[in-house]
Amino acid sequence: MEEKSRKNIEHWDYLLERKRLRKYLSDLGPSAVAFSGGVDSGLLLALAHEAYPEQTRALTIAFRFSSETDLKKAQDFCTERKIAQTVIEVDELEIPGFSENTPERCYHCKRSIFSRMQELSDDLGLKLIEGSNVDDRNDFRPGIRALREINITSPFVDCRINKRTIRSLACELGLEMAKTPSKPCLATRFPYFECLDAGKLARVKDAEAYLESLGFREFRVRSHADLARLELSTEEWEHLKEPGLRSELNSALRQLGYQYVSLDLDFLKSGSMNRVLNDRPD
Repeated sequence: MEEKSRKNIEHWDYLLERKRLRKYLSDLGPSAVAFSGGVDSGLLLALAHEAYPEQTRALTIAFRFSSETDLKKAQDFCTERKIAQTVIEVDELEIPGFSENTPERCYHCKRSIFSRMQELSDDLGLKLIEGSNVDDRNDFRPGIRALREINITSPFVDCRINKRTIRSLACELGLEMAKTPSKPCLATRFPYFECLDAGKLARVKDAEAYLESLGFREFRVRSHADLARLELSTEEWEHLKEPGLRSELNSALRQLGYQYVSLDLDFLKSGSMNRVLNDRPD
């Protein structure tokens, strides 16, 4: 009975959060949503479109090294819901400050792509909004500073909505990306100050696509020169017990150019490359 009561309370809390978000977006007016295809921007787009179905526009960045499958899913989402979408092609290596891969890389990238989306939104007469949530403040996220500097609106932050609530609301609405694991930019797979180039990014992209083809869902392929370090969720470790899978995985990643393939004993940790920043001098 206690468990049932707790779930009922959570259910009503989520309904209240959804009502609050709907009012916020209605008061905000017609908007353009920075839509990556992930659960955060997916929920935001669905609710914005619900408020203004004829005027809402999805703006999707198609990075040179992003997954074609993920882009198609984002396009299918908009097509099925009759949401107008603009896809903006971007070569991330041409963004000043990206390939140097300093701790400010995300700042330079966000500043560049959101400035472009802001210009397009202004031309359309729409308010540009994006899906950062309050949990994003718990990690090193210099991109958030860029969003503040160019006055991008973040409804989940303004409404104090966290990731758990976003996933629950997405489930309530039946959104297909509700349980999809987060997939940050491929640049996060490299240690800071290791310069990025097309070959390195393509290798990681191919390595992760291969793991997905084997049925892995929550993982990262961290790239350290000739070493591929696999971070897997606790559930994904069970997958490695399948006969011959480790040998197959090792062989495939070595064919991509890695000399060594290792398994991180600390499981999957979002933002794990930021650990070194804790030792930076103030």
